Amino acid sequence: PVTSSLDHLSPTLHVEAPLCATSFTLTGDRFLREWGCEQTYISPTFQPHSILAHTQAIQSTRYNDNEISGPQNGTTLGGSAPCTVKFIADVTDAAVFHEWQFSHHRDFEDIIFRAAGTELTLTFTEHVSIYVRLYCANDDASCEYFGETYEIFTGTSSLKCPNAFSPLNMDGVNDVWKVSYSSIIDFECHIFNRHGTKIVSLTDPSQGWDGKHGGKYVPAGAYFYTIRALGADGKRYELSGDINIVEYR
Repeated sequence: PVTSSLDHLSPTLHVEAPLCATSFTLTGDRFLREWGCEQTYISPTFQPHSILAHTQAIQSTRYNDNEISGPQNGTTLGGSAPCTVKFIADVTDAAVFHEWQFSHHRDFEDIIFRAAGTELTLTFTEHVSIYVRLYCANDDASCEYFGETYEIFTGTSSLKCPNAFSPLNMDGVNDVWKVSYSSIIDFECHIFNRHGTKIVSLTDPSQGWDGKHGGKYVPAGAYFYTIRALGADGKRYELSGDINIVEYR
């Protein structure tokens, strides 16, 4: 409820357009109140036509210590693909039409995708730079609203492999072999000993090898890896090399 005190009553009273079904109560005046015969008028319920919305975009967070995942290009959303963003809108009663609009341009001169509703969750698996906003309107489109513009940027892919680690170290530093990566959406890695025996297979770039095979630590020495991977930007990786396990206690 909103209350306003008026010094005097003009022939026409202007109030801000309400955002929900509202009735107006006019009570006065102060002289009649003192005399015990105050007057009150209650208007019929006014159905709103003005609209307002509040939006937010929430990105799911991954905590992979070997992923370069932060937003890039000066944006606050995106970073390493795949990234999932949930768009949420709270709209007032008269906003009967609402959609999320997507464009390659900040001024939305071309809208490449529309999605109806007040909530939308999308996972971006490609290298993109895209703008998103909410559009809503009342039933006859006499009142329109455009929400805040969000920019999502997923960077180019990268994949680097270390060539040594030292499992079973007491300090816990460099004791797991992991790749360093960004925007890798498909990943397959196999590690072999010098006899060609497969030691371990990894299917996600966030996974690592702790130096064990069959539940026991393998001997120090040289091991070999092969990797096939696909980046969000379409880049394909076929890597191979050696992994040296440094002597450990």
